[in-house]
Amino acid sequence: ALASLLLLFLMFACSLGAMARTSGPGAEVKKEHSVVNLSIFYSGDSVNNCDDFKTLVIPIKRIQNLIIIEARIDTIIGNFILDTGSPILVLNKTYFRKGWDANLLAANAGGTATPVMRTRVNDLAIRELFFENLPADLNDLGHIENHRGIKILGLLGVSLFTSFEMVIDVHKSVLYLHKLDKNGMVPETERIVKSEPTLHVPFKLIRNTITIDVMMAGKKLVFCVDTGAEANDLRNRLP
Repeated sequence: ALASLLLLFLMFACSLGAMARTSGPGAEVKKEHSVVNLSIFYSGDSVNNCDDFKTLVIPIKRIQNLIIIEARIDTIIGNFILDTGSPILVLNKTYFRKGWDANLLAANAGGTATPVMRTRVNDLAIRELFFENLPADLNDLGHIENHRGIKILGLLGVSLFTSFEMVIDVHKSVLYLHKLDKNGMVPETERIVKSEPTLHVPFKLIRNTITIDVMMAGKKLVFCVDTGAEANDLRNRLP
């Protein structure tokens, strides 16, 4: 049963200079510079208005292992982290202070349970992708700003992209959003990246969280694919 599986966190390994080891315990470590693409297929309802495009090309910036996208919340334009580990939109409460107590608890960066604050934004714009009357969580993202020296307005979570196929081309610093048809597919004529992926990994979307099955030390575990994480993170209580 899904409830019996342990949910862990997995960083999306998006480094262009990824280290690869050839076979053998004493093998030489070398760098690989291949293009890294992450294709994620969602099929679900979204509150977006995307009738004007079939494919949206969004420039991205990389700050260490973070993927940064420029977006607009109401009248404020700034940096957002593409965060597939977050189910919904999260706003930095340093800049967005109006909200209410959602009567929920969530663990902060230090592992301490803190009250969840909720808010609602009038509109969010990511280039030609628009959202209106959008719910969001409020959280303190100051630790990320201080650590990376960049102003962060919020996190772009999974629920924003449930009507798209997402392709992240780290080599070209571009995010492609392909609008899905009624069958949850993208017409081949709309694809920009034509090459076949070298690896297909099935996943489950559980409460807007992308999970994959992983075998570790002979045990089946569940990992969360999290583009907002900067390191592989394991829960300290493993089965």
